[in-house]
Amino acid sequence: MSDPIIKQLAGQPAIQPVIDYVDYLQEAGRAAEARTFLMDFQRARPSLRGLERLMRMDADTMTAGEAGSNADFVQGRITEILGRSALYKCAECGFESNVMHWLCPGCRRWNTVSAGEGP
Repeated sequence: MSDPIIKQLAGQPAIQPVIDYVDYLQEAGRAAEARTFLMDFQRARPSLRGLERLMRMDADTMTAGEAGSNADFVQGRITEILGRSALYKCAECGFESNVMHWLCPGCRRWNTVSAGEGP
């Protein structure tokens, strides 16, 4: 992999250019390099779409032990993604959301939802 491409992809706010590069590597017969690149990228900047792609890449070629190791990796990245999300909770009914609501969808009361701690 060339460093300019990796540097360019690291600065991207979206995962799609990374997925496109992984597709390019796979089509060029460099599947192992594509998997390594995506794994490294997911360690640095995890995304659900990237994790889903990684799982699809590995689905047909994994042994049982590798599948367990991959599941642990994916679980860790998902936990990291969820930890970045703000959690909002209603003080009246306990409704929880990752989106701020001025009017609680649970109890229909105004100004009862406030930021809490992530999961």
